[in-house]
Amino acid sequence: ALAHDGPLRVLRRPEGGALPGGGDPAAQAAFARSVNYGIARVEVLPGNVGLLELRGFLPVGSVREALLDAMRKLGKVDALIIDLRRNGGGEPEPVALLSSMLFPRGQRVHLNDLHWREGNRVDHYYTDLDLDVPRISGPVYVLTSRRTFSAAEEFTYNLKQLKRATQV
Repeated sequence: ALAHDGPLRVLRRPEGGALPGGGDPAAQAAFARSVNYGIARVEVLPGNVGLLELRGFLPVGSVREALLDAMRKLGKVDALIIDLRRNGGGEPEPVALLSSMLFPRGQRVHLNDLHWREGNRVDHYYTDLDLDVPRISGPVYVLTSRRTFSAAEEFTYNLKQLKRATQV
């Protein structure tokens, strides 16, 4: 509230202590399970329109199989709605994973680059050519709101700039 920046979080770390759950794969996996891997809803609506509601882009190691399973359920839809209206963001890797399912198999698409001040490194993100899931070839609509932040904004921006989705 002080910074007027919704995604900004300040956590107090005890002297010499670690941040809650930080870096512990077991804790991350338990958290991912407890929030159903960030997947709030997977449904095929009338008219063969798929709906995927995501509440977060959690670490890909914890959510990969759940996200692939969700997309397998939606693999034969004629259009897809991705609801990110209550998605607070997360990691760039699951953004690339989900994006990969929206482009043809074998088509490597450059999604974006992220520059990190720490270590002065640049990470490049592309679609995955080898995913064994159906690809969505029909129209894609991404629902956003004031509560769509961080990685969810990145996902929306990438698809909009690549002319692969319509933002609503």
